[in-house]
Amino acid sequence: MTPANLRFRRGDFTTTSLRHAPLVTWLVGTFLFSGSCVSAQDGFPPSAYSAKAIRATAVDSATGQPLEGVVVVARWVLRRMWGDGPRIHIAETVTNPQGEFMIPGWGPKPRPVLMELHDKSPQLLLFKHGYVPMELRNGESKEEFAQRFPNYRNMTATEVNNWMTFERYRGRGVQEAFWDGLTIRLESFSGTEERWFELLRIFAGSTVREDARQMPRFFDAIYAERGTFNLGGLSDYRRDEIDGFFDSIKWARE
Repeated sequence: MTPANLRFRRGDFTTTSLRHAPLVTWLVGTFLFSGSCVSAQDGFPPSAYSAKAIRATAVDSATGQPLEGVVVVARWVLRRMWGDGPRIHIAETVTNPQGEFMIPGWGPKPRPVLMELHDKSPQLLLFKHGYVPMELRNGESKEEFAQRFPNYRNMTATEVNNWMTFERYRGRGVQEAFWDGLTIRLESFSGTEERWFELLRIFAGSTVREDARQMPRFFDAIYAERGTFNLGGLSDYRRDEIDGFFDSIKWARE
């Protein structure tokens, strides 16, 4: 027989749980947040992130001439266990007549619990009419990459992007973009309207459209491409597909 004073009763448990709910919530929250308060040397992500300014130059890959009016977006994307999370920071600018651009530094900003920055730290998007849209990610540092490719400055941005390793660096509280100080060569586009549309649709996909209100120049430039299509020469299905895409761009900006 169980002593009367030790008998378990459902009502006692419920009452006790409710009475101590604030304490339980505090303990759970403290446990989950503790990882963000441990130093990077202990193998945990930092408690806050910041980023250094990014300065680079965009040029035509064939001529080497500077490209003015390239829209440049930098997105620092957090990662959850199941995929991309919110953006801890977004900035955009446009290249000057010398092809130069600068994204200001920022931070520190607290790191959300159970999230950390990964290879989109930042993700750079470069867009100019008549050139292949470019997405550049960040992985290893220039010093690390140079150990494998000493002449990396002579490589195209696409080649660097293809060979770069993309690992999460848990201890990087201050983010530095690989592309800072480099010359980024954009390739001119040559192809069909269908291919150009596919590039635009991939480049401005749903995950990017989520940030449309914070990237007005970028989406203004994408939406302006609507006028480049000869819709009268397309099938009804294809025309509706293109109209639907640009309508989604318009709605995302509003």
